[in-house]
Amino acid sequence: MSKSLLQRYVGVISGLVLAVLMTLFAFTVSIDQEQHKRVVSTLHMFRQHNADLSRDMLLLRHGMLTHYDTLEATLTTMNGYVSRLKPDNSDTTEYDALLAAHKNLLAGMVHKVIVVDQFKSDSALFRNSLAYLPIATENLINQLNGDISYKKQQDTHLELIHISQKLIRYLLVFSQTEARHQSDSVTQLILQMEQHKARVAVPIQQMINNLMDHARIVIQYKSRIEGHLFSVINSSTDQQAANYFQTFNTWFENRLAWVNLFRQLLFVFGMMLFVYVMVMIYRLRRKSHQLEQTHEALREEMVQRQRADDQLRKLGLAVEQSPVSVVITDTMGTIDYVNPKFVQATGFTRDEAIGCNPRILKSGDMSSHFYRDLWDTLASGNIWRGEFHNRRKDGSLYWESATISPVKADSGETSHYVAVKEDITQRKQMEAELKQTLASLDEKVALRTQELNEKVAELERTRHVLIENEKMASLGRLVAGFSHEINTPIGVAVGSASHNLEAVQEVITMLENDRFDEGRFVTLLESMDETAKLTLANLRRAANMVHGFKRTSLDQSEEKQRVFSVRDTIDDVIRSFQHAFKNTGIEIKLICDAELRVESYPGCLDQVIGILLSNSRTHAFDDDTQAGIISIEVTGEHRQLSVVFKDNGIGMDELVLSKLFEPFFTTRRGAGNSGLGLYICYNLITSKLAGSVTCSSQHGQGAIFTISFPVVNA
Repeated sequence: MSKSLLQRYVGVISGLVLAVLMTLFAFTVSIDQEQHKRVVSTLHMFRQHNADLSRDMLLLRHGMLTHYDTLEATLTTMNGYVSRLKPDNSDTTEYDALLAAHKNLLAGMVHKVIVVDQFKSDSALFRNSLAYLPIATENLINQLNGDISYKKQQDTHLELIHISQKLIRYLLVFSQTEARHQSDSVTQLILQMEQHKARVAVPIQQMINNLMDHARIVIQYKSRIEGHLFSVINSSTDQQAANYFQTFNTWFENRLAWVNLFRQLLFVFGMMLFVYVMVMIYRLRRKSHQLEQTHEALREEMVQRQRADDQLRKLGLAVEQSPVSVVITDTMGTIDYVNPKFVQATGFTRDEAIGCNPRILKSGDMSSHFYRDLWDTLASGNIWRGEFHNRRKDGSLYWESATISPVKADSGETSHYVAVKEDITQRKQMEAELKQTLASLDEKVALRTQELNEKVAELERTRHVLIENEKMASLGRLVAGFSHEINTPIGVAVGSASHNLEAVQEVITMLENDRFDEGRFVTLLESMDETAKLTLANLRRAANMVHGFKRTSLDQSEEKQRVFSVRDTIDDVIRSFQHAFKNTGIEIKLICDAELRVESYPGCLDQVIGILLSNSRTHAFDDDTQAGIISIEVTGEHRQLSVVFKDNGIGMDELVLSKLFEPFFTTRRGAGNSGLGLYICYNLITSKLAGSVTCSSQHGQGAIFTISFPVVNA
């Protein structure tokens, strides 16, 4: 083989080997480290903006942000990151998994955009209604105070004013808290307002409806906003980004494995052909090792940074949203940080406060010894607690309760001081007012107690007079009934005696004239016998009436406790009312054991039964020709006497039933009724007899009085 041909073959083989080497080399350097760094950085920024989106929604929810531009900017940036993460076309099997992970991340982002839009819409309605509520409440209160019927409906208007003021306070608290009992309290206030609405004028009803509608919107949309917020904070986009990162790493590591394989082939060819190829392979392997280390370092750094970001975000949100002022200073007292509550409490902005000393809040009311003790405590490494009387930027004074703690570095030396302060101005004012109130409280209590005792004594005298008047009225009705009833037997007895006197006169005349007629004499004797019997029967009937009247009147006039027959006592009362029911179709039925004897106050029972009979006659049966039944059923067991007084009259509606035992309440005041009967009846049962009385009735279905009081069984 000639040298030229050998050179040609060597050149061809060298060219082929070089081509193979170049191909292998080109594949080994095809790993794009910058692409990997770019994807890792994009994922990190995406997750950071995802956290920022949740933070901004929290700030919007609690009113610390007033516009939605930040949300829109964050969503636009996140969408841009998702677009940049779309993988390039590849023929590897891992490409499909990477593309699926990207589609999953894109779908999660679309869902988050939809939820954020819903959050913005619902938040706008919620905030508008919450902002309008104070205006609606003020308009309602002004309308209630200016209504011409206010004098007549003063209690209703005052109640509505109280409810509306309480409602706006509860709604403002409810809008910033998560307590379930606040929602229940607001709902209960709305129900109370609904109950009082029908008692006021139509324009006020419309204003109440408007106020309740906005209150319901606040309740409804608060839960919806919280749901959107929960959905965004707990959305899966962060996990989807992590899944995309894991899939991308798998794809990258597989490509890295192929690169390593071709590197080994390149190393074999290099060993066979050229020494410098061995050097190149060595360099490539070293470069590959460095790439792996960089990849692991980036992965570890991303994990650590994510953890640090989570902790910082939680700490930042806690301090920023703290309901108390937080101030951080260096060891010289220069302010490094203040939270929004400090700005709200003092009036100084962050820019004005940072770099200054807390002495800008001094009011001059605290002594130099006070501040010397504070710094001595902090210098010794201890926690200081106390109260400041400070001055705001506008010059107004306020009180703060403060706790100042030293923050120590790893070396153990104090590097900063953290002050946590709470505004206690209102508490101080309340303490001062309480001391002033307590100073005059004893005098006011004594004066009020004296006035109450005088009013109680006056009411007791009035009640005693009313009861005595009703007793006399009851005795008057008893006497009237007795006189009406006793007239009949006395009249019959007088007529019979007169007839007997005429018969005796006729017998005397026959004897004086010596014209004795035996037949006529026998007839006169028989007639005299019948009239004598009739006279005796009517006189006995009158005697029984007198006896019953004496017993009933004695029982009603005396307040002594004694043993008596329940049936006889009630019978006497019923007989005294016979004249009132004589010409009516009303029947009185008494169901009581004749052997039932108890120890109690028979006079009280007489008055109660008499009042109930009189009440039924006057109110239950408004037509004298109306037929009806009054039933009195008495039972006694377990040292308790129960009386069920029932009639089938016209009955009562709910309004009358609710005021039945109130003094001076009557449905027939024009007929001369005073409205004291059932009130006295109630007092006799509950006070004198130590029992209870209830009434159940429906319109058109009569009434049932149930009386129960303790007795001693005879």
